[in-house]
Amino acid sequence: MKVTILDTIYAVFAEWSPSEQFCCAPGCASCCTRNVTITALEGRQILNYCREMKGREWLVRLFDGLHPADPALQTTNEYVEDILHNRQNSENQAKSSESCPFLEGGRCSIYPVRPFSCRCFFSTILCGSSGAATIPDVHLYGSMAMMQLIEHLGQFDHWGNMVDVLVILVNSPEYAGSFEPLDNQELLQHARTQVHRALPLPGFILPPAEKAGLDQLLRTIFETRLGRTTIEQILNGR
Repeated sequence: MKVTILDTIYAVFAEWSPSEQFCCAPGCASCCTRNVTITALEGRQILNYCREMKGREWLVRLFDGLHPADPALQTTNEYVEDILHNRQNSENQAKSSESCPFLEGGRCSIYPVRPFSCRCFFSTILCGSSGAATIPDVHLYGSMAMMQLIEHLGQFDHWGNMVDVLVILVNSPEYAGSFEPLDNQELLQHARTQVHRALPLPGFILPPAEKAGLDQLLRTIFETRLGRTTIEQILNGR
């Protein structure tokens, strides 16, 4: 059920996403850094894909040579809750210019199961030379709302930097026998200290100028039925 809801969020957002002239194209990988946060649900999608398409040793070989990733300082829902309650907060995530370990020849090697943090990132200008992307406000706030929903969907499970979450999962009993053990103990110990727990939804940030478009996005997701039940009812535990 959770995977179906996740896939629905992906699909609805892709259809809703503003029809700007985005400049991103295959082979453009300027934004494909290690600044990617995921939930454990998204991590399992990646691991299952790696196991089926890449083989047992591929992911472990990829990670054995890595050093620890920059930590995510707050979950998205924690960050938004601070803003909604006018609490001072830190920047949500440290910045890194290091390339994503899943890049191969400038292309994503796990593209069919890339997490939402990757799916939502676009630019209306070529950012390869400047290193800065331009994103419409409605797209930015819509992306944040989707990240919040995905975190709520995976609440109380792991949330954090993609590398950290995957390292935790691949070394868990859940994947025992699916992958070779990870030899990089520094990476494993770092991951265990840096991952967070996904939190429930505290509310959304809906700026007045963008509210109509964001309401449409959220309403489409919430009113989608899975059998006799809407996604909104499922997310509310009904």
